[in-house]
Amino acid sequence: MAGRVRTTVIELINIVLLGLLVITAIAAIRLHDLFAVTIMFGIFSLLAAVLFVVLDAVDVAFTEAAVGVGISTILMLATIGLVGRQEKQPATAAVDRGSCHRRGSSLRHL
Repeated sequence: MAGRVRTTVIELINIVLLGLLVITAIAAIRLHDLFAVTIMFGIFSLLAAVLFVVLDAVDVAFTEAAVGVGISTILMLATIGLVGRQEKQPATAAVDRGSCHRRGSSLRHL
């Protein structure tokens, strides 16, 4: 009986962690502030590390915490310092369909 309760609790923890991972990923995709996106990716990596601990993969969790939360976050923050905090809107340009068709046709003959 105690083993079944433990299994149910572990499954519940797994479901909650996976739900938080999905919410964090969706939030990171929807944000336009690159600093907030970097923090969300750090939280995502931390949640993934916790999930790996729950799944008894402590070595993978340690690596995920060191690389995902530590080094990747620091590199992304350094990059934001160089390029700026806000996402820039792409400039839309008219595409010449004729030239695209000719180039595609020439590649087909290679």
